[in-house]
Amino acid sequence: IMCKKSNKDNKNNVSILDAWSDSWSSSNYEGECTDKGNSVDSSTDELFQEKYKEAYSKTEQRAKKNKILNFFFKIVFIALLTIYSGALCLVGSRLIQSKTALNSVLFPVILMALGGIGVILAVLKVLDVFRFQETWARHRWMKELLDLEMIRFVEKIPPYSVTIKENVRKMLFRKRVLEIQQNDIEKFASNLESKEQRLGEGLSFPKLWGIKE
Repeated sequence: IMCKKSNKDNKNNVSILDAWSDSWSSSNYEGECTDKGNSVDSSTDELFQEKYKEAYSKTEQRAKKNKILNFFFKIVFIALLTIYSGALCLVGSRLIQSKTALNSVLFPVILMALGGIGVILAVLKVLDVFRFQETWARHRWMKELLDLEMIRFVEKIPPYSVTIKENVRKMLFRKRVLEIQQNDIEKFASNLESKEQRLGEGLSFPKLWGIKE
């Protein structure tokens, strides 16, 4: 009984990628031919399988990385804003209670205020340029699409019907995966172009102070 339970637990722990890899490797081409009448060559299957697993793992890692960076910089921004606001309130109350001449402390207070504003604006600029949340969502969305394709392939859900020949099923899977990757590349190129545009935004004097040119 214990062995059966252990095997069941191991089965439940199998990832979608592992299930797809097993299904892809166990496919049988026996008796199948291409549209031109030639025997099916399975040598390219191993190469595609290796490249696909590598690309899937990178997508998963990038999604996790951008998720961590997104929350990290937002927490840093909130912490800096809280500390900066508290420090200004504290300094202001001390100045009111102190008998020290205002002229002697005005310059350090202005420097501190400008320094705090500069740090906060820098963090905001990093969030605006790199768009960690947007990149995280893009990689996460791509991973979900790949997961759905693998589930359809393993369970032989249309368009990967059981009535279709194995070489046709695999060719269809390759085609749909390449379409998903192409859409992701187009989004990446668009995001990269907008990052370069945003990098210089707000640096000119009129834009910095909200003045229309």
